[in-house]
Formats: sequence, C-alpha cells, structure tokens
Amino acid sequence: MSHPIEDWQRLAECVSQRRAQLGLTQEDVRAAGGPSTVTLRYIESASQDSYKSNSLTRLERALDWAAGSVEAVLAGGEPTERSAAKRPPSNPEGDSEAGEIGDPLAGLPEDPDERLAELVRRNKAIGREIERLVLDGNERSEDRHAG
Repeated sequence: MSHPIEDWQRLAECVSQRRAQLGLTQEDVRAAGGPSTVTLRYIESASQDSYKSNSLTRLERALDWAAGSVEAVLAGGEPTERSAAKRPPSNPEGDSEAGEIGDPLAGLPEDPDERLAELVRRNKAIGREIERLVLDGNERSEDRHAG
C-alpha cells in the first residue's frame, strides 16, 4: 500500500519527536537494533515513499513502539508505546532502602534485540540524570561560594 508524501512527512515528525523524547541520536537508534543511520535519515526527512518492511519493524523496536505503529502513523493515527505496559514497578518487592535503585537489569525483555534497545534507552536516561545532578551540584556550589 502506498502513501502520499504528507503521510511520510507525518511519520518523519513522529520519528524525530520520539527519538528526541528518548534522548537518542540516529546512531543510538541504529545501535539499538533500528535501521541504518542512512535509512533513518531518509525516514526523518521524508525522502522516500517506501522502505523494506524489515527496516520499519526495526525502527518500531528501537523506538519502543508496538508492532504496526509505523503503519498507524502513515494512516493518520498515533504510534503505540510498547514498553510502558511491560515496565515493572520501580520497587516491586518494596524492600529496598530509600535511594536504592534495585536491579538495573530487572524487567528486560527476553528478545536480544529488544534487550539491547532497552539497555541503550536506560543508559541514555542515566547519562541525562547524571548530567542534571552534576549541573545542579555545580550551581549549589557556586551559590555557596558567592554568598
């Protein structure tokens, strides 16, 4: 089934927004099992009007979208986030001390490609949190020395 250019432009926007939401570069998407960075560049610029189904399936997986999300977007709908329903509670046993994160590998999917994609996402999120905390700490330190 072919789609008009407007549908591919809509997909391009959704993919770019999702990648930004997850804090992933195009290379991160590829490393998480997504399509090549060249293919992703084409998708995000709506440069083509067809792709191999395998590339779109890999894109869905890397962006943590449910199967069929690309086709849903092309048909005017919205993508469905896959892992939100599968994520375990942050402390399922309730026995961790405050501040403890528990097992960082808990709740990973069994499929190796999905595991890799989830690990890349978690790594990016941890990096952003570390950066935020370092910046906050530096600001507090500057405030103490200024006063």
